[in-house]
Amino acid sequence: MSFKIDNQIYNFTNEELNNRFEGSGNESNVYKVNDEVFKIYTTHNQKTRLDENTSKMLMKFNTKRILLPRRLIYDENENFIGYTLQYIQGYSKENIKMMKLDRLIEELSLIKNDLIMLSENKIDLADLCYDNYLYNGNINIIDPGSYEISNNSIKNVKIINKERLYYFIIDN
Repeated sequence: MSFKIDNQIYNFTNEELNNRFEGSGNESNVYKVNDEVFKIYTTHNQKTRLDENTSKMLMKFNTKRILLPRRLIYDENENFIGYTLQYIQGYSKENIKMMKLDRLIEELSLIKNDLIMLSENKIDLADLCYDNYLYNGNINIIDPGSYEISNNSIKNVKIINKERLYYFIIDN
């Protein structure tokens, strides 16, 4: 299989790709390549996945704990088929229970700051849930696949995203 990222071609045999496999979701497979993961779409449902324009917009933001697309991935026909994210080696989520309270508050504050910045740019952080974070000493929100540019006011986007963060914390 061939991927094109920043005008560089990546060629992998099926075996090589299988050896890099990290996991899958409803619409994509994730492969580790160096310090990144390649999130490659497996379905063509444009309505429920992060589109090319939103991916490009998200790449402009510098967040601390909410991972966003780094580079866009295209197939050999120049079709947008996914994006890369920073690779995060996650530990057992049970380890988060060992985190000291002041450290936990610091991590949640970094997530909140990311959330506010994205909300101020009308980014709706849909799908903020237990499955979409990794713990590696830090708490990292990892799956921007459902994020979208909202038609709501900035105030409403902030309210919605803060509610999501609240339920994320309570549920986890």
